[in-house]
Amino acid sequence: MVDRRLFAGGVIAVLLVLPALWWQAHHGWAMFEMTRALNGEHGGPGNIVIWIVGQLGMSCLAMALLWMAGLRFLWRSGQPLWRAPVIAYVTLFVLFAVTTGAQVYYLAGLYVCLLAAGAVVLDG
Repeated sequence: MVDRRLFAGGVIAVLLVLPALWWQAHHGWAMFEMTRALNGEHGGPGNIVIWIVGQLGMSCLAMALLWMAGLRFLWRSGQPLWRAPVIAYVTLFVLFAVTTGAQVYYLAGLYVCLLAAGAVVLDG
């Protein structure tokens, strides 16, 4: 049986996304055109190395080691909720590496939770 709160959250999420979908549908799905343009300019196999180096260079080497420790900690936790940021990170890492390449800042928001998890490892 699905929890009522989960169902309500799903309904609220759909309702919040509907205006954006309506706008996209009535304006020729501009997000796909923009993604195509970015891919043509910054994406593709030639920029995957730039993407990877950019992710490591998003912070200094010590911070990169810290968020990598956080990534490992979250994955090894065995708790599905804690593994969710890892799955999101890996999925988006691959997707952005292939499509946006040189736009290395796209994953910046996820590093906050990875750094926090790495800080827990460092504290322990």
